[in-house]
Amino acid sequence: MNLKPVYYDLLPTLDLGLMGIGVSEKGLCFVSMGHASESEIWEALRTQFPKDQITNNPGHVALARKQLNEYLHGWRRNFDLPLDLDTCTPFQVKVLLAAQSIPYREIRSYGQLAQMINKPKASRAVGGALRRNPVPIVIPCHRVLASDGSLCGFSGGLELKRQLLKLEGAQWKE
Repeated sequence: MNLKPVYYDLLPTLDLGLMGIGVSEKGLCFVSMGHASESEIWEALRTQFPKDQITNNPGHVALARKQLNEYLHGWRRNFDLPLDLDTCTPFQVKVLLAAQSIPYREIRSYGQLAQMINKPKASRAVGGALRRNPVPIVIPCHRVLASDGSLCGFSGGLELKRQLLKLEGAQWKE
């Protein structure tokens, strides 16, 4: 079996816990937030990639780490990173690319995202695809809310979603 390497590094944050970042030769393939330790990040990585594929290598992750850090400090609104979405299905990729088009500080509903991909009755499936987003923040699934504008569903938890929306200055229904 020919495994492509996934290089990872850590980004300590003040408000979002320890962040794990993974990059393959193709691009960013893993972002995980809200961890208390490196071992938690390692376990999160292991749910997506075989152990023999994962290597700690800050050099390979430097650009992604820099851009995520800039975003968290309010200095960056858009990311300029190649993405590796090979762990996603074609439907997930379609949903994730639609979510990626949501501008900084703006929000959309799951139903609006379903409309954007020409699947108007697929809001629940859209939510499922976003739940498995391998690169949150860079693909801003936190900008997708319930149809009434309230917070719902986020793999990192609602408090983390709230923090990201506050960081961007987005308006939503509490």
